[in-house]
Amino acid sequence: MRRYLAALTVVLAMILLLGGCQGMGGVAGPATGDFQAGLKAMERQDPDRAIDLFTRALKYGTLPDPTKAQAHYNRGIAYSRLGDLYPAVADFDQAIALDPNFAAAYNNRGLTFNRLSQFDKALADLDTAIRLDPEQDTAYYNRSYTLSAQGKTAQAISDVETALKLSPGNEVYRNRLNALRQPEQRLSPRSEARPPQAAPLALGKLTGTGFVVSGQGHVLTNLHVVKDAREIRVPGQAQPLTVQAIDALTDLALLKLPAPPNPGKVASFPEGTAPRPGDSVVVVGFPLAGLLASGPSVSAGTISALAGPANNPNLLQITAPVQPGNSGGPLLDQGGKVIGVVMGKLDTVKVAQAYGEAPQNVNFAVSGAVARGFLESNGVTVRSGPEGAALAPADIAEKASGFVVLLECYR
Repeated sequence: MRRYLAALTVVLAMILLLGGCQGMGGVAGPATGDFQAGLKAMERQDPDRAIDLFTRALKYGTLPDPTKAQAHYNRGIAYSRLGDLYPAVADFDQAIALDPNFAAAYNNRGLTFNRLSQFDKALADLDTAIRLDPEQDTAYYNRSYTLSAQGKTAQAISDVETALKLSPGNEVYRNRLNALRQPEQRLSPRSEARPPQAAPLALGKLTGTGFVVSGQGHVLTNLHVVKDAREIRVPGQAQPLTVQAIDALTDLALLKLPAPPNPGKVASFPEGTAPRPGDSVVVVGFPLAGLLASGPSVSAGTISALAGPANNPNLLQITAPVQPGNSGGPLLDQGGKVIGVVMGKLDTVKVAQAYGEAPQNVNFAVSGAVARGFLESNGVTVRSGPEGAALAPADIAEKASGFVVLLECYR
């Protein structure tokens, strides 16, 4: 499974590896042989074998510090490719301890912190990487994800522009820049901008899911759920919801109910913990409204990876089944707290055409850290608390039923 995930993503760390192989000359012995073999395993895209070889090279205890730093660095890259992010951070820590001026190690540790949604740590590392090596285009590119996740879109655009100047013609960077420059990328009630008027559409109704995130009645959902809707309603509410803010880059939208919700019926976010691959999760929403049961539906699964396609750190990959109408609903941890916003699933037809096999249960959610940053940047004070005791999925669903809402979008 770990190799399958690595094959589906564009592994940016593979590019960064090329800048970190200096300082190996003059070393002899079996440790060096294992180290060199580890590098070749990385070139063959065999991170499992590379980890074994780097580990063996380090166990000899004969590598000089510069090469030892490289061994930890490259083993960290291997762990990162496999989605084992905490061991990757530990190896980057060791590499930096051995070589405090190791710019590529700071860069990759910052990238890993991005994938862990630890954006403050990511920003500190990427700032250091750029200070140590201002010509390192990947560091600017990686920092653009950190900045956009923190709502600093103009700075993110500037970073990608710098990356393009350092690496002209890089299509990955250019596509990223085009995404950041979308005209409807951000709308804040405090700005003078207004959303573009949608072209008239045939009268119809689409449905999605949202969830209440404040005592004032703010509702979080996906932008693609409400985009181009002339009116958004919650069944049973006399008045429609209003759009407060949108972010096309993260596919998030902030709405507001016409009246505050009942006390206590507000979602909360975990405090001081980060999601991990393998953690159990629950999705609550309204898939296929009008066809299935009228109440919220519940599905359970696990976190597969802490990044989406192309190593996008704004996303989480999950196995919990997702159907049309689930979009915009909460992804909940075992304590019933929000760790993501359900977004969609992999296009199995296109993947089958490209790889010869249709993937199973490859779905995605916007990470909770990104969602929280979006809310706070738009003046919403979120509720948060410690992780708490693990609940059964049925208890999580019962808890979520108080703050999950069906959105009816009229076009």
